[in-house]
Amino acid sequence: MRLFKQKLALIAPIAVIVILVVFSINLVVQGDPKPENLPVALVVNDNGEQATVLKKALLAQEKSVDGKEPMFDFTIVNDEKSLDPSFNDQEYYAALIIPKGFSEAVTSITKTNTPAAVTIKVNQGMNSTGANYANQGLSAVVDAVSNQVSQQVLSSLEESKRNITATQVKALATPITKNIESVNAVTKATANGNAPILMAMPAWVGALIGGMLLLLATQKIKFTKRTDRLSVMAEQIVLGIVMALLSGFTVATLATWSGMNLPSYSIVLLFIAFAYFCFFMLVSATVAWIGKPAIMIFMVMMLVGMGTITMPPEMLPSFLANYVRTWMPMRFAADGLREIFYFGTGFYTGSPSNVLMGIGGGALIVYLLSALKPIKSAKEIKNNSDEQLQNQ
Repeated sequence: MRLFKQKLALIAPIAVIVILVVFSINLVVQGDPKPENLPVALVVNDNGEQATVLKKALLAQEKSVDGKEPMFDFTIVNDEKSLDPSFNDQEYYAALIIPKGFSEAVTSITKTNTPAAVTIKVNQGMNSTGANYANQGLSAVVDAVSNQVSQQVLSSLEESKRNITATQVKALATPITKNIESVNAVTKATANGNAPILMAMPAWVGALIGGMLLLLATQKIKFTKRTDRLSVMAEQIVLGIVMALLSGFTVATLATWSGMNLPSYSIVLLFIAFAYFCFFMLVSATVAWIGKPAIMIFMVMMLVGMGTITMPPEMLPSFLANYVRTWMPMRFAADGLREIFYFGTGFYTGSPSNVLMGIGGGALIVYLLSALKPIKSAKEIKNNSDEQLQNQ
């Protein structure tokens, strides 16, 4: 019964359950995701009857049904020109624009034989999954209204026993068409918009491994005074910078070799290196204060983050969206790379860069403060070693 007296043996079942729960979170995220309250803009430049019908049909999609959250959260935008800045600020996944003269075009379709048209602008760079769902949902509503108009006009013509031409039949089959435009488009050879996430995760994993290896290395060093500890910490920071640059070079180079379409090799390399160093400092600072258990914490964060940052927040359970995804460090690296890939920014990506700087700078301060921890005397070190030998 010696095994049951060991703490690790008793902890093992609990650890297994925790790990299974963490992995199951990704099953919840990826199992059957459904978009809820996708932010979408609606621009109505026509006050006619048909435009009003389409508008009502669209706004009906932001009403809950059977207690379930609606698919869309519409914002009425008066000025179409304001859409571009809003798209760049990632406020909307898409926008539907009803042009001036829309109602007249619908009602006169039997005379002009030309369908009316609406425009759907899809903000792909914001998140390709969320943008595609928004596009599909808006298209479905437009198609439903178009079919409704088609049935009404055909019924009216049938009642009046009016003959129609083949050209008119073709126009009446789809009286409302869609012009779909991509904004901040996801470029080819970028893993269908997932390139930022695929390149951010190696930075996190590399920082975790680098921090763990340096932890093992520094544990073998016996400090007798704080200046010795500070000297080793300075060396560790330098090594972190070197590993960060190597990480950026490796990821950017492998991406290029694989055929991925990088907007700028040097900018991507430097941003990954920057994210790596910030993560490395976060790992180092935490390890410096609480030791090896910190590695398990960061492993759990990585497992949870892999599922939560790939999906738009509107497709996650509310708890994960509001209390988990919001503070995942690797999310900000992915968001920064998304700005570089699809929004045309340079190395500085605004909010993602600011958050990463905050993480790295704060972690650096906390890490340096760990130098104030008491230094064990040679006698204490010897006694601890003797106790460990006795326990073995």
